[in-house]
Amino acid sequence: MAHVREPTLPPAQVSIMLPNLKNIRSVVEKMKSVSQYITLSATNSGGFKLHVSSEVVEIEVFYRDLHHDSLPPRSDFGSDEDYQQHLKKQFSCNISMKNFVNFLYSHYIVPQNVRCVLIDNHAVIFTVYISPTTISAQLENEGEACGALNYYIPAYSS
Repeated sequence: MAHVREPTLPPAQVSIMLPNLKNIRSVVEKMKSVSQYITLSATNSGGFKLHVSSEVVEIEVFYRDLHHDSLPPRSDFGSDEDYQQHLKKQFSCNISMKNFVNFLYSHYIVPQNVRCVLIDNHAVIFTVYISPTTISAQLENEGEACGALNYYIPAYSS
């Protein structure tokens, strides 16, 4: 297996914790009749947006104040204004609605947290953190996630 290598990816622009997947799924189930593709957008200030459109209708759903981490230090920016612009800048990725809906079925395992890593116009990577109570494991520290599932959904270029 020495010849098998993981793909190299460009650096992520946004890493954000998603709200409850069950809530997202109920919204997306209605959106999927509009388009085969969905655009996910996020900002480093905790904003997350779902967007679908067709010739007749356009639907957007916004989530605010989500937890985000892995922000670059302020010292990486020339000024405080540049840093604030970086926090507000929106990064997006257009992905297959079918793949996104399939990912949302992971709400059945009652995840502890779900992280969305967005690579602008390249891919979206979801990490579903599984709690020990979900799989009936008995660990010393019940607050720790005991496993994770990674979902990689490549961008769709039109």
